Amino acid sequence: MTSLEELKAYWLCKAVDIGLIGSVVASNKSLRSLEVQCRHCCDLWAHQSDSPPHEVSVMEPWVLGLKTNRTLERLTIDLSLYTAYECCLLIDAIAVNVSIVTVTVRNIADSGCIQAVYARIRDRKMQHRVVVEDHHVGLNDVKELPLFPEASVVTLSSWHFEQPTALCTAIQGLAACIHITALRLRFTYYDRDLYTPAAKYIAATVTLRDIELFCGACCPDWFTISLLVARLPDFGLPLEAEMATLHDVTRRNCRLVDLASRFMIGDDRDSSTKSALSLVSQHPKLLEAVAQKKGVSQTEVMSMIEESRPLPPFSDVRSCS
Repeated sequence: MTSLEELKAYWLCKAVDIGLIGSVVASNKSLRSLEVQCRHCCDLWAHQSDSPPHEVSVMEPWVLGLKTNRTLERLTIDLSLYTAYECCLLIDAIAVNVSIVTVTVRNIADSGCIQAVYARIRDRKMQHRVVVEDHHVGLNDVKELPLFPEASVVTLSSWHFEQPTALCTAIQGLAACIHITALRLRFTYYDRDLYTPAAKYIAATVTLRDIELFCGACCPDWFTISLLVARLPDFGLPLEAEMATLHDVTRRNCRLVDLASRFMIGDDRDSSTKSALSLVSQHPKLLEAVAQKKGVSQTEVMSMIEESRPLPPFSDVRSCS
């Protein structure tokens, strides 16, 4: 095929599958955008650090293809099934390619990849060309994570920690990682031992803007959307009810942020969007969304919100005499 310019290959299950796509890069002379994703490494029953290293030949099609391809401009690739050595081979191949403008790496695996991958990106001076969207933190990565501010999006998963205590320690270690702006927590189980450090971190962080929580169980109470504020007791209630409360509040606040954003952007200025602004005016996601739409800084957005906030009703005004 000589006219293919954009290709998206999803749901590949093995590293060799992704390796085969590399042969497309080597042979195609028209491809400009390529996105390659495999099954999430947390969806597999065994994670990469327990698997034997792949042969160099698995990555060889990519190495050869990227060295010779002169049309590919945008590459998005999932590296969760590759070893640190193989990831470095790919980065070296990208470094000598003259046509690629941006590379987005998704789902780097655990088992030492963080040091190898980020160090290689730095050595090659490719911080502006290669962006890592997600890093799956493993047991060996916890202490090194604060040293790599490039890792702004991370995943902590039960699949990468054999002992629950190690996972709790990893969550506690996030406090030292002020560069993390997005966090994915994937738990096959969820008890108070995990809930406590996760809740403490989320309550204390000032840089986290996005969080995704996946648990292996749910209950019917999760489908209500009535609460605005959650007050969780220290003892007494079943954990499923507490999770339902958190889910309820999160869904409602997402809706409020959306309404408030529409008010600030000017798309929809009615009573519902106006009242939503008063409830979530300090929400970091609101600041980010409006700043992006308006093309201004978040500090400017804060001033705009302050000017736009509705005045209190006369019934709330008290005389100072």
